[in-house]
Amino acid sequence: MKAYLLFETKLFLKETKNKLMFVIFIIFLLYVYFLIAVQGSGNIEQEQAEQMNASRVAISSIAATNSENEETSALYENIYQQQQLLSQQDNGIRFEDRDWYLDSAIELAQLQIELYDYDEFNDLDTPLRSVIPSIHTARKDLARFIYIRDNDIPIMYEQDNAAGFMMLYFSTFGVAVFLFLLLYSGSILTNDLDHETMVKGYPVTHRQKVVSKILIYTVASFFSIFAMTGLVVLIIWAIKGSGDLTYPMIIYNHGFYRAISIAQYTLIYFSYLVILTIHVVSLSSFLNILLKNVYATLLVGVVCFAIPLVAQNWIGWLRWTPIPYYNPFAILSGDTSYLANQEHLTLVYGGGVLLIWSMLFLIIVYAINSLENKSYSIE
Repeated sequence: MKAYLLFETKLFLKETKNKLMFVIFIIFLLYVYFLIAVQGSGNIEQEQAEQMNASRVAISSIAATNSENEETSALYENIYQQQQLLSQQDNGIRFEDRDWYLDSAIELAQLQIELYDYDEFNDLDTPLRSVIPSIHTARKDLARFIYIRDNDIPIMYEQDNAAGFMMLYFSTFGVAVFLFLLLYSGSILTNDLDHETMVKGYPVTHRQKVVSKILIYTVASFFSIFAMTGLVVLIIWAIKGSGDLTYPMIIYNHGFYRAISIAQYTLIYFSYLVILTIHVVSLSSFLNILLKNVYATLLVGVVCFAIPLVAQNWIGWLRWTPIPYYNPFAILSGDTSYLANQEHLTLVYGGGVLLIWSMLFLIIVYAINSLENKSYSIE
């Protein structure tokens, strides 16, 4: 059995498709750092300027339609105060006054949350509402800035270090991770015919072969992502420094937003990624044993992945399926819960749904394999 596991592991590593995936993933990691180093993603001054411009648009638009209506006037006053606080934040950044910046940021987030209590807010035009941060974003900001203030954490003005890279990596890779895992595992159970002579030479049952493949693809897919990510983080660490690994990331849980350190978030993120890897490998096994075609498997997987992106209003209806839980960052940060307008779509809930469906897929794969083995024995 040990020799067969080693044989299958070598096949996984030698497979041309997987070698290409390794290269693509490294390019993706370098692209994430490119966004930080060249495009300025995470630059606090750049983000501040964008917020101030959006606030100016909101003030001008509301002022142009402002009437004597008391609610509308209060709405205008709220956004005007936000503009003042944004200016204070800008001054705090320029003069590197941490307390000034944080006090303004916390008060700003509170005003943004209060904004949604105004009935007139719902009457604003959609383009205008789009430039105002969502209540979801405001609550995350409030939790983040209070955490920074209470734990006496320095402001991260630039993200061109290991900690900053990880922050952007979590959000960007969250969207693509399902596709990476699907491409890694999409050929599982479909390429035995290419190595039929060698496979038959090992004294293992067909069921053991299937279990071995699922185990190898799960471990190899996760470890390749984890190892390559770790390698790039270490390189950035050596060149640019570690950054502040106590800087906060947001975890959502049943309507509450909690800030935790990047180090803690990394552990939770990759724990969820383990569950997602198990699920994607079991899904690929299920689709391959039914469709018996790697391209059909990839097509069905891509369709499942795309549904929440093109039909966000469906997320609430799909909560019992694994489809809404394919983006780790969206689950952990509460983005999925916010889009679905359902507080219970949390990390624990999403992980549980993925595991239940994984077990269901594996049971079906086991049952079909048993039937095929019986049919083969009879013949």
